[in-house]
Amino acid sequence: MNSSQNVSVILGTELSELLKFQEIAQIQGNAVCNIDVAACPDGWLLRPEWHRPQAVYQFAQIDANGNIIGAPKYKITVPHHIATKPTTGLPNYQRGNWETIFVLNDNSKVTIHSKDATNGNLMLDAIKLLIDPTQLTNAYLSKSCLVVTDTDIARITVKNRMAKYWSTGAKNEVPDWVEKW
Repeated sequence: MNSSQNVSVILGTELSELLKFQEIAQIQGNAVCNIDVAACPDGWLLRPEWHRPQAVYQFAQIDANGNIIGAPKYKITVPHHIATKPTTGLPNYQRGNWETIFVLNDNSKVTIHSKDATNGNLMLDAIKLLIDPTQLTNAYLSKSCLVVTDTDIARITVKNRMAKYWSTGAKNEVPDWVEKW
C-alpha cells in the first residue's frame, strides 16, 4: 500500500530527518522513501530584505548517466526573481568549494558553490537572466574564490528539479508558484 504524508521539520535538520525516514523505510521493507525537501526564502543582512521577491531553485544529485540520486536538497536562492514561472530549470552544474557571490544593487546576494570559477560563472550567467533587470544596475561580483574548510562540499553533479517563488519573500510561507522538472 502506497501512502504519502507531509512532515514538518526544524529548519536545518532536513537531511538528518530524511536519513531517519529512509532508514525506517528500509527497516519496514520499503525500497524508497521519497521526501519533498522543504525550501524557505533566504534573508540577508538587513531585515527588510526578507520581504523581497525571490525564488529557491532546488537541485538533486545525478550520476554519470544522468539518473537522479535522492531528493532535491541542494539550493540556490535568486533574489528579485522575475515573477514569470520558468519553463525550464537552471543548467546542471558541479558543486564544490568554489564560492561565487554576486551582490545586487540592494545588497541582496546570489551565492553559488561550484567546483571552479568557470562552473560558477556559467551558473551565474544563467541566473542573471532570471533577475529583475533593475536590480542588476550597479550589481557586482563580490567573491569568486576557493573556500577552504574542514569539511569540503561534495564535488557532485546536480540537476535542477524544482523552483519555488515567493513574491513577498518571507512574508508568506506558501510560495506563489512551484515548478518541477
